[in-house]
Amino acid sequence: MENFKILSEFDNALFKRKEILFQVNSRIAPSKEEVVEFLSKKFSCDPERIALKKILGEFGKQIFKISAKIYETKEDKEYFEIKTRKQREAEKKALEERIKAEREARKKAEEKSEEKKEKEEKTANEEQNNEQKDQK
Repeated sequence: MENFKILSEFDNALFKRKEILFQVNSRIAPSKEEVVEFLSKKFSCDPERIALKKILGEFGKQIFKISAKIYETKEDKEYFEIKTRKQREAEKKALEERIKAEREARKKAEEKSEEKKEKEEKTANEEQNNEQKDQK
């Protein structure tokens, strides 16, 4: 991002965030990741606290207007920002995978404990058989 100019900056105490509208001169449209990284360096904050609203390019010009929000905490961002369907589905899938992994781990632990019990029973039976043989 070559040239950077803040058009407006507003502290919104009600939503615990700073709303920023700025203009960037660039040859190509900046990606969301680039903008978030740039804002985190410029305002010295964690990238997880930044929410991009939009990146608007003017036709035929190399000027892009970017609207962003910087929240006080990550929890505030999660509370106030609406998640997209894609984000909700990704979270749901991650939760399902975590539950599945926990079930598999529990199942393996149960199998190991069953095998251990079987081995203990075998050794106990063998000891009893040896004792009975010794007594005869």
